[in-house]
Parts: sequence; C-alpha cells; structure tokens
Amino acid sequence: MNPRIISGVFLLIFLADVQGKICWKECTEMGIISSADIDGCHRRSGRDGRTPRFRCKGIDGPPCTVIRGETVHLNLEFRPNRVLKNVTQAAYWESSFGMDIPWAGLATNACTFMVNNEGCKEGDQMAYQSFSYPIFINEMYPPGTYNLRWEFTSRNEKGMEDSLSCFRYVIRIV
Repeated sequence: MNPRIISGVFLLIFLADVQGKICWKECTEMGIISSADIDGCHRRSGRDGRTPRFRCKGIDGPPCTVIRGETVHLNLEFRPNRVLKNVTQAAYWESSFGMDIPWAGLATNACTFMVNNEGCKEGDQMAYQSFSYPIFINEMYPPGTYNLRWEFTSRNEKGMEDSLSCFRYVIRIV
C-alpha cells in the first residue's frame, strides 16, 4: 500500500481525536451534537509556550479550567431530528453523592442563543444549527472540579416537553 495513503489515514485519525478544546460525550447514542467547545478555557501552556495537545475519550481527558468572574462561551454544532420549537436548556452538576444540582444563573430559553435558526423559527429541521451561550462563572461558585450535564428539551406537536439532546463534560473552577 502507498505510504502516503497510510500517512494520510493516520493524520486524519489523529486530527479527529484532538479537534476540540473540551472533552465531551453525548448522553445518548443519537449523534445529534457534532461538536462542542468552550471558548475561554484556560490550560497550562505546552512546551515552548505552544498550545498543549491532548486526547479525549468521551469525557476522559483534561477538564476545561475556568476562572471565577470571567465569562466563557459554550459553542455547539448540532443537527436536530425535528423542527425546533420552544427549546429550553438546563445544566446540572452530577455530584458524587447522587444528587444533580442545577447550575445557578442559567437562562432557560435556548432559542435565544441559536444562530442559524434565528430564535427557533420553524424551518428546515435537518439543517445544522449553531448554539453559542455565554456562561458567567460567578464568584459565588466554589472552586473544584465538576461533572456537568447539559440538557436540551423542546415541545413536540402535542405541546409536551421532549428530550432533544444532552451531553456531558468536566470543568474545573479556580
């Protein structure tokens, strides 16, 4: 086999493994979310001041480090499996003592932060959508490492809330 083809395949596998700044995993196998990232994560510097490279396996990998008093931006790309209507969001700390603690200060109307759908207007449900949400890291949040679950729900044709998607990631607040 051609050595260039083999090198190209290995390069593609490597790039696919390190494409984001955060390690994340969708809660289900639906594959609705195609990418998740947080602009504003602080990482220790790599060699010679370069950005450090790391690999993720789901949520296993370095956490996104955030600083109290700063605002970071959660950016998602996803392809909904239905028309987006009245989409809400919720985030929870999945604590080690078996209780999910809601993220304080989260705006629940996710439509406001949809870029391509301009506020969840009905349209092409299969088009890729962008979601960008500013997360203020409040001074009252205690420092520590937190396993977070971010959920999206929408209203179906009957007006009932229905799960749209969910993903998990880890942050470290300093």
